[in-house]
Formats: sequence, C-alpha cells, structure tokens
Amino acid sequence: MYRYNYERLNEITKTEKGKAYVKGLQEYYNEHYANTPILSLSYSYAKRFHLDGNRVKFQDMYFERRKRLMILQVLSLADNRYIEELEEIMAAICDEFTWVVPAHTYCEIDLFSAETAMYLAETVYIFQDKLSKDIRDRVYVSIENKIVKIYEKNPFYWDTLKNNWIAVCGCGIGLAYLYLFPERFDLIKEHILNTMNLYLSALDSQGYCNEGYSYWVYGFGFFCLFYDVYEQLTGERPPILNSEVVKKTLRYGQNSMLDKNVFLPFADGGSKGEHDEGIILCTMERMFNVDFYFDESGLFAPSSQALGYRVLDTLNRERKQKEKTKETIYYKESQVFIRQNGNYVFTVKGGHNNEYHNHNDVGAFALIKNGKQYIADIGVGEYTRQYFDNGQRYEIFPCSSLSHSVPIIDGNPQAFGQEFFGNVLEWNENSIAIDIAKAYKASATKLVVEYRTNKNGIDVTYRYDGIQEKIVFRFVSFIEPKIMRGKAFIEDLEITSNFNVLPKIEKRAYAKYLGKAGLAYIVDYEVNKSGSGFANFSFQFQ
Repeated sequence: MYRYNYERLNEITKTEKGKAYVKGLQEYYNEHYANTPILSLSYSYAKRFHLDGNRVKFQDMYFERRKRLMILQVLSLADNRYIEELEEIMAAICDEFTWVVPAHTYCEIDLFSAETAMYLAETVYIFQDKLSKDIRDRVYVSIENKIVKIYEKNPFYWDTLKNNWIAVCGCGIGLAYLYLFPERFDLIKEHILNTMNLYLSALDSQGYCNEGYSYWVYGFGFFCLFYDVYEQLTGERPPILNSEVVKKTLRYGQNSMLDKNVFLPFADGGSKGEHDEGIILCTMERMFNVDFYFDESGLFAPSSQALGYRVLDTLNRERKQKEKTKETIYYKESQVFIRQNGNYVFTVKGGHNNEYHNHNDVGAFALIKNGKQYIADIGVGEYTRQYFDNGQRYEIFPCSSLSHSVPIIDGNPQAFGQEFFGNVLEWNENSIAIDIAKAYKASATKLVVEYRTNKNGIDVTYRYDGIQEKIVFRFVSFIEPKIMRGKAFIEDLEITSNFNVLPKIEKRAYAKYLGKAGLAYIVDYEVNKSGSGFANFSFQFQ
C-alpha cells in the first residue's frame, strides 16, 4: 500500500504529534501568508542574474512559493478549508512561464523544475478528487508541457553528469511520470533507472561524495526518494538497493556526522545540509534500517522542499540516534581522514583542486568539539554567476585556499586544477602525513604536513624547502581568537608553536549560500625566512 496516501496522512494529523506539527505550520502560515497575495515572480529580479550575477532575489520569491505549497499541503490534509488556498498556490506555480531558475536557463529542465513537477504531481496523486478537476487538469498540462514533452525528445547535458543533478532531475521526472503518466512510464523506464543508478558512479569506490555532505543529502537523498516511491507503486525492489555501493554510500552519510550540527565540512557542502536532511535521512533510515546522528530541531520547520508528507510519515515512527564512536575513518581514493576521538573530532583532506563544487583546499583541516568548529572549514559561499565561473571562482573568499587552514607560500595561495594535488605519504589510526607542495604554483619544492592526534588535541608539523621569501601558516576559526599570557587561544583551545612569534588575527566577513552573512577569524603565523625549515603547532584543549 502506498504509504503517503490521504487517509493515512490525515490520521497522523489527528495524533498528538501530528496536531503539534500542524499547529506550528498554522502559526507560521498565519504570520507569513494568511490574507497575503502570492508573490509575483518579478522579471526585473530574474534578469539580475544575467546583469550582475545575483540569483538570490528571484530565487527567494521562487522558493517562497514552494514553501507556501509545502505548508498548505499539510494544512489541507488536516483541514479541508485550506484546500482552496492549496489550489491557488498550485495554480500560481502552474502559471509560471518556466520552472527553470535564471541561473539554469541553459537547460530546459533543471533541478528545481524537476522537483516542482514532483511536488505538484504528488499532491494531485494524494488528494485526487478532493482537488477540483480544473486544478488537476492544469497540473497535468503544465507537467506535460514543461517536463514530459521536453524530456521525451531532448537529451540533457546533466544526464551523464556524475554529481547531484542526475539523481535530483531523474527523481523529479521519474516520479512525475509514475504519479500522473504511469501509462507512459515504460517509455522512459530504462532511461530513468539508468540515470538514477549512474548517480552512484559520482561517488568514489568507498562511497565518498566530493561535492560535500549536503550535496550527498541532496543527490543520494533524491535517489532514495525515487526508489522509495518506485518500490511502492510498482512492487519492484531493484537489486541496486541491496548493493554494496549503496551500503558504502549510506556509511558515508553516517561517517559525515561529526558532532551535533557539524557535518563533514569540505567543498560546497558546508558544515550543515541545506536540503531538509532530517526528512530525507528519516526516509533512508526506514528504507535501509540504519541510524543517523543529527539534530532533529529543524526537522519540522517550513521548507521550500515540499516534503511535508514525509514529515508526517516521520511522526508516525520511533527512531533512535546513531551513537558517537571512537574510530578512525580513511577514504583512500579521496584522501579524507576522520578521527573520532570521543572528546573531539579531527578531519583533514588531500585530494586535488578540480573536484565537483571544488575549493582549493588540499591539506585543509577542521577541529571540532561540542558542536563547534574551533579550526574551521567555512564551506559554501554565495551562489552567483561568478561563483560558477572558474575564471573568477577562486577570487571569491570561500573557494580560495585563503579561507582554509593551509599555508600561503611566498604570497601565493593554492592553484585551481587537477594537476594541483596532495599525496598521502602515510597514515595510521592517530596520524596522517600529506605532501601538499604540488597544490601550489609557488616555488616550494617540499611541503609535507603531518597531523597527529592525541588525547587532548592535535599536533601539526610542516616541513618545507624552496621558500623564496616567506611562508604564512594560516588557521581559520568561527570563534574569535584571543591573545592571553603570550599565547593564542580559541576559547579553551590553546595554540603553541616552536618559534617565538604571535599570530596576526583578522576578522573576515563573507557572503554565504543564499546571501546569508558569514564571519570567520584568520590566524596567521608569518615566518620571513627563505630556504628550508620546519614548523610545529600544537592545538590542545585545556
């Protein structure tokens, strides 16, 4: 039986937990939307992306409509008086000239148009004749014109991409067919299943996602959302779901949960997922009988991803959190080392500087305790046109190695390109050594970094040669450092070095994803010395 059916979801809204969830959405709706016209998608905001690269203004309005849809889906399940307003937002979305956002107009179907088709199709499938025939017909026509006719006649550049796009687009399109055009699904079935399964080749042989944790949630999450519904509606459980590659991919998600609200922070994934990770992770837990460690506080917040049906499904089941462990995890192919100490977590990456959602970050590390990044990887920056132009991307602070805890050689940051890489020399349970000299165009002939963990922190030793003028050892934090008693402290983390110099400390504001403001602190130890040498830094929690 299809688990997201109207009768079952309606019953959940009558439970104690269901009533609390509905009440929270009612309060949000009354504050933000009640008696408020649906936002118009302004052309002046749409064209800003092409004029100055800004995509936030238009996408704020675009996603606000989908958040309104998500809330009204749930409220209409609980109370029929909201159905007329649900129909209004569905009609407004159907009337959009295109569901493709301005940043993606090079493609006739993008991530968000595929998602939109899925959300509307799912709503029609669940509500059936509780929605007027007119609105159901408008959804059919809109999806047929904006998705089906286009998909059946055109190849798509993303159809062979090894990143999150292939899974998200495949899921949205595939489910739109299964919900509203099942008689035509056989025409695309082989293509869609190949598309979905090809996503798994975007991961390395151990299931590591180089795009970052939140893009794993997004890509693998929609892979799972598709197969969850596919299995229910067709009665088929594809063998791929029981494969070793899926098991490894699930373990990557579990391994990425470093601490409360802190996830593996490298690349554009950021330190925390942006894609309703709680809802998607709960679906994975049910599908695969696994446990994840994450903060549930944001699980029931209104979202532009219309997955409210799955929130209700989550309310109906008990779940347990994955427990913290003491272990070392090493992804050999991607050169990512994670040490769960029990008291703190340390992670560092090697790799190369031309990965999907790349940052120039070979040798970058993070040190986490009690839900805080003491030494931080600041993660994703603000998405603009320039952000995805490799000619300009590395002039943007979050993508440059200048925002990461890696050295600056004779004034030079790391360079972009697969030929700029790290080489792991050795590793064991408590340490890893990486040669990062080839991540730079600079003249250093040797730059080996050894990271050693101990009970209360880590020691980082740099051995270098070929320096022309100076080397700057840079460390980045979200917490303001202080100089006390001739030493540097980041709260209770004491930093000491083998040479008598105090660091320069700089506060740096930067733009984060969706135009949010970010603030980081730069700690620089500058050594004006040519030739060879070594530097040892100790980071110890007091």
